[in-house]
Amino acid sequence: MYSEPSFLVAGLGIGVVLLVVPSLIHWLAQCHPQYLHLGWMQPLPAS
Repeated sequence: MYSEPSFLVAGLGIGVVLLVVPSLIHWLAQCHPQYLHLGWMQPLPAS
């Protein structure tokens, strides 16, 4: 029935990512804020 199942799977995966990622970031910001400061949001040393 579906000629391009890979396209359907890719679209479904993108939709799931767009739904899950913001809620995951929000959960990390509330429950584990120290994980958000390990990478690109690392504060500069106050020297």
